[in-house]
Amino acid sequence: MKKLIVRLVLAVVVLIIVVGVGGYLYLDTIAKAAVEKGGTYAMGVDTKVEKVSLHPFAGQLQMTGLKVANPQGFNGVHLMQTGTFELELVPGSLMDKTILIKKFELDGLDMYIDQKMPLSNIGVIMENLKKLAGGEKAKEEKPSEGKNVKVDLI
Repeated sequence: MKKLIVRLVLAVVVLIIVVGVGGYLYLDTIAKAAVEKGGTYAMGVDTKVEKVSLHPFAGQLQMTGLKVANPQGFNGVHLMQTGTFELELVPGSLMDKTILIKKFELDGLDMYIDQKMPLSNIGVIMENLKKLAGGEKAKEEKPSEGKNVKVDLI
């Protein structure tokens, strides 16, 4: 009986290690899928990204070729497209009152803003994002204490 319990515990530990290593090895693929599916869901338009490189323990994120489609009924090849986007922060600061961002760099931004009365393509995206905010807020809601952000390089 003791051997069976030891083997079972050992098997669970090995399984956790294998899943953890597998998850870390495929982290960039998981992050890419999350950006595409999350962006498409939140904004209501097709969102694609060529490459995502995520290093959470170093606090680094790099995305290449982010492309957000235009809402239906608007002209232009896309709403927004980027070359590269880089973000570097101090990971431990995420739990502090002030988040320390070392670098926020966006290169090759290309946007098409299309106005068709009474809406614009950006307005449609903003309306889609508002739907995620939830129900109506209380009339006398106390403002939440947010976090401060300190950016070294933009």
